[in-house]
Amino acid sequence: MSITEFILLVLSVAILDLIVVLWLRKRGRSTDSSPKATTPGKLSRLFAWLKYRKPPEKQLASQEKERQGIGGGSVEGTLSPEKPTIRPLLVRAASFLKSFPGSKLQFPAGEWIDILVITFVTFLYAYPVLVSHPGLGLPGREYQAHVGSAVLFNQWLAGETDFPLWNPVLGTGRSLIADPFIFFFNPFLSLPMAIFGVINGSKVVVLLNFFMAGLGMWFLGRELKFGQLTRLWCSLLYMMSGAIPAHLNAGHIQLAFALGWLPWSIAGMLWVINRSSLASVLLASLAQALFFFTGNLYYQIYAFFCLLILSFGFAFDWKQFHFKWEIAKRILLMAFISLGLISIQFLPELASISDVRNLGGYLPDETEYYGSQRPENALVNYFVSDMEFYRNPTLDKAPYPQESYRYIGVMPFLLLFFLIPAYQRGHKKEILVFGLCFFLMLAWTDIRFSFIKTIYNVLPFLNQFRWPGRALSVGALFLIVLSAYCLDSLWASIRFNKPLLKSHSASDAPGATPQTYSILSILLILGLFLSIRHVYLKNQELIYLENASEPEIKVGLAFLRNNDPSEFSVYASHAIVIKSALDIYKNHLRSPTIVDGWVPGNPPLLLGDPGAIKLEPRYWLNWEGEDIDHTNHNLVASIGSMQIWQKPDTYPYAFLVPIQHLLSVDQIPPGEVQPVTDAQRDGTNRIVVEVESDQENVLILSESWFSGWRVSIDHHPAEIVSVSNLLAVQISPGRHVVEFEYSPLAFKVGAPISVFTLLFITLAFLREGLMTYVKNQMPQEI
Repeated sequence: MSITEFILLVLSVAILDLIVVLWLRKRGRSTDSSPKATTPGKLSRLFAWLKYRKPPEKQLASQEKERQGIGGGSVEGTLSPEKPTIRPLLVRAASFLKSFPGSKLQFPAGEWIDILVITFVTFLYAYPVLVSHPGLGLPGREYQAHVGSAVLFNQWLAGETDFPLWNPVLGTGRSLIADPFIFFFNPFLSLPMAIFGVINGSKVVVLLNFFMAGLGMWFLGRELKFGQLTRLWCSLLYMMSGAIPAHLNAGHIQLAFALGWLPWSIAGMLWVINRSSLASVLLASLAQALFFFTGNLYYQIYAFFCLLILSFGFAFDWKQFHFKWEIAKRILLMAFISLGLISIQFLPELASISDVRNLGGYLPDETEYYGSQRPENALVNYFVSDMEFYRNPTLDKAPYPQESYRYIGVMPFLLLFFLIPAYQRGHKKEILVFGLCFFLMLAWTDIRFSFIKTIYNVLPFLNQFRWPGRALSVGALFLIVLSAYCLDSLWASIRFNKPLLKSHSASDAPGATPQTYSILSILLILGLFLSIRHVYLKNQELIYLENASEPEIKVGLAFLRNNDPSEFSVYASHAIVIKSALDIYKNHLRSPTIVDGWVPGNPPLLLGDPGAIKLEPRYWLNWEGEDIDHTNHNLVASIGSMQIWQKPDTYPYAFLVPIQHLLSVDQIPPGEVQPVTDAQRDGTNRIVVEVESDQENVLILSESWFSGWRVSIDHHPAEIVSVSNLLAVQISPGRHVVEFEYSPLAFKVGAPISVFTLLFITLAFLREGLMTYVKNQMPQEI
């Protein structure tokens, strides 16, 4: 049986159930499972989710047995003294666990069916990547580069090195703890890669990410009090929306992770707004932290502004024109706890703003925003699925297909025709707030011609995030929410046989016959099903696996490492680097072609001319037939169709330059430096150099300068300087042991704050759970 046939079978059973419900009501029988129901009600929830309906008399008898403890139905039960059992212990343990915050979430049977449906569709949607084979990985030219740092994390977990704060692979090295691309601190992302390996673990993470996206959207709909049908439709549509698989297809895996956790961030804000308990604040803080730890700042920045709109929209009384301080205090407390949780990564990132720049393919002074689109063009991304469309010149500077593909189908736009009835039904503030968030994302997409460009001019840091088409991914969530309000209004009108628009006359106009509304119900369900099916089929085309690495690349990189144990860099052509990043990490090599657009900023203590040292890779890897300057390279080996070339005149990893010579020339060629052979990397964060100098020299490492590096000479602190953005230190004549260590102060401060905040949350949950448990047990003990 195919997937389509299975879904059609489920739909047929549902329609049959509806017919049975209508027949029972026509005969005057109730379909309500409640024992209080004695009269036929109005049209109940469509299909009733195949809920088992006990006759009222049997249900009353069952409840009476449970009350008396007969048949094991009560909590404590009736136990025979002749048969000792551990059941009392289990009952007390269950009672204790139920005392904790979040454990009292009561899901009716229909909602459990929703979650099972989300789980089932998640497996169907992610099925193309669920192949456990290390030779098959996710696609995308940036996939391996973005997840490669997980190799360093796994090596730390295996006890092979210290916790990686510095990344020695990207270019000439870069701060890892200050890199927005790391995702170590989100266990849903890092642990699968640690358990199953980076390649297979990524597939598990993709599955989890689709599930978390669907479940998070379902909880968001639950918090907005959408009907059951509407919640399920929202959940499935967002989970399968085009942005997530498009990012996976392009290799932007962290962006896909962020979209999976985005609805949890929005739902967390609503938990705090709608509930006054400490548990809601703590859970919302965890949701915000996990969203931040997904490994990119793009969607976090968009979401931050949307959360501000939600805060002001719901925490401000627009009629009385004053803040609802109880809500505002809870929001501030959530923000404070969230900052505490993310301090381990956020503080190093904040401290490095002036040290690193993300050019993102632009020149340093370029202010053009590639991909900026007019709103009318941007909206097309949501309901046109043909990728060839984005190469149409009618779109004003449209981005690459993977940057603008946000397909969610036409159904949300059709439902928006019922926005006025939804607005009239008492959701005015919600529709206005979520609509404002959606229009903010549209304005962000049209950055070149909107007020967002002014914000970028005021906050120059934002210029590093110049792919405005990505705002459409966040806008899709708010568009789905707005259409969900319309669907809820339409569905309620059909269920309860009421007109869509409120009537101002003394009496409402007579409604249509029940048969008419039954037909409308079936048509609406069928339309929603077809919309989900269409999005499923279109967007799943972007979900597939490809060869993770070519055999020649693995053999070639292992060959280099075995034949040259020193520190060196390898240049790989673009056709090779997209399949070699993980192997480069595993072989402890350096690659200037894996840079992600980030470059070091200008150091404060610069010695000599900025262009005095121009590092070049020692080895070049390319496929046979690719262009290379053969006159300056020697062919080392040919492995299959891959060639390995060596450039003989390159700088060593560590070398000495006389300080006077450094200050007097504009450029120092490799032949004029004194190599230092005894330079050892002790883990990822520490480098030890034993050097002997006969004059005042400058010791230079082929390692990027970055704030946070410390140096000591013979165990005495010294001052780090920079030569051409490289680490350097002045040394006196004699033999010395020089130790470089990357230990940023921001991490030393942020890590204890995060640990303390996490401990506080744990103790708060334990305290609230214990107090609830004791309160529940006290009357029984007395």
